[in-house]
Amino acid sequence: MSLNNRIDSFIQLGKFLRNPENQEEIETWADNAVHTNNWFTPENTRQSLKALAEIYLDEKHLNTWAGLYEIPDRQMQVKSIGVIMAGNIPAVGFHDLLTIVISGHACVAKVSSQDNVLMTALINKLLEINPSLDIRISEQMKEIDALIATGSDNTSRYFEYYFRNKPHIIRKNRSSVAILNGQENTEELNSLGKDITAYYGLGCRNISKCMFRKAINSIIFTKVSNLFPKSYNTTSFRTITTITVPYTSSTEFLTSIMVF
Repeated sequence: MSLNNRIDSFIQLGKFLRNPENQEEIETWADNAVHTNNWFTPENTRQSLKALAEIYLDEKHLNTWAGLYEIPDRQMQVKSIGVIMAGNIPAVGFHDLLTIVISGHACVAKVSSQDNVLMTALINKLLEINPSLDIRISEQMKEIDALIATGSDNTSRYFEYYFRNKPHIIRKNRSSVAILNGQENTEELNSLGKDITAYYGLGCRNISKCMFRKAINSIIFTKVSNLFPKSYNTTSFRTITTITVPYTSSTEFLTSIMVF
């Protein structure tokens, strides 16, 4: 299958997700997802699918992204790439699937039990759009040539041992940091509040540590807290750690951050 055909399959999926006529089916996905995982509220599922449709699966963005790499039109040696997907936020494993298929390889996906409804629906829809795509869902990772896995620090040790003889990318626990200098405007602080609270703070890209100048610590954090969406119960979120960093210059500030 040519590169253009592979790209077009994902573009068609994006069009499906954006089409108002398909919202009833997508709402069914969201309803089924929340019955499997209570953290996957319909609102969070819709937000995740909207991000996929408008960024990853947008024709212009997808072609621009693919154009950054030297991707063969047709792979001479197709590899089976296993993906052990995370399930902390809706459809979080989709990007790994996208990169494997666009590169011309076969994707063997082990979907998370926490996100099996949504990922299975997306994969089935892709195969409905283009049955020739080399994607399959499997509980076993025995017949693969390489692996991408996402898990905790504990599970990563198991992955590294079990797949030690295969090329692999294994992701461990990760967290994101916000660095504030006191000059942030209301719009920027509002965006920070969303970065902290989106998906109940369960994503690795959710801000879980804030670094402030000592003098502005309480002032900024109070502003950010007041900008949290009012419908959210912030006691349900992952703990936010604040670190005050005394500094007098940007160089000293960055040097101080490296300590943490």
